Amino acid sequence: MICLTVQIKYLIPPLIWLSDANRVGFWPGTINVHAHTLGTVSNGFSFHYRMLEAQRAWANALGVTITGVTQAANAQIRSWGGTAQNIADHLGRPTFPYEGLAEIVWWTPRAGTITVGGVTRNAYELASHNRMWVRQRSTAASWTQDDINRTRNTTAHELGHVLGYIGHSPRVAENNQDVMWWTNHAGFTLRQNEIRHLRQIYDHFR
Repeated sequence: MICLTVQIKYLIPPLIWLSDANRVGFWPGTINVHAHTLGTVSNGFSFHYRMLEAQRAWANALGVTITGVTQAANAQIRSWGGTAQNIADHLGRPTFPYEGLAEIVWWTPRAGTITVGGVTRNAYELASHNRMWVRQRSTAASWTQDDINRTRNTTAHELGHVLGYIGHSPRVAENNQDVMWWTNHAGFTLRQNEIRHLRQIYDHFR
């Protein structure tokens, strides 16, 4: 088994391709998710509910079972939501400037590759646990719909990464609302191209 840490940062300024669209991962069997809210957050930041929405969306998209669990030790995916300071403290950092962060901690390389639609990608079986963080966007008690939708986008985006979407969507038009595009926006509905990208490996190995 290989232990790697791949942090997928999600940020507005152009940065970042720490990920690789030619690698894709999957979890075997049922996927257990634990969600934990850090500190005291505004009434508008319903992190557990955002996680449930994202879990349902990806479960339906991939044809897999994603179940919430109460104990982090029983979860392949561990998630936290909170203010920027909450998350910085949790990570032991001075600041947390990102909308969200995903960390793929363990994977086992599969022998060979998977080729779908003429594109060949390296396949990885995810193991142990992966982690993700989602930042509260506002401190207001009443959030705007844009705040809510952008939080939906960030949550689904980071969950996609820890489910095995190691790269980012190759968005080519500004009106393309791919959830797995590298920058935050208000679109939170998974699109067919990004579903196919991750589902190809789940269909192949499950």
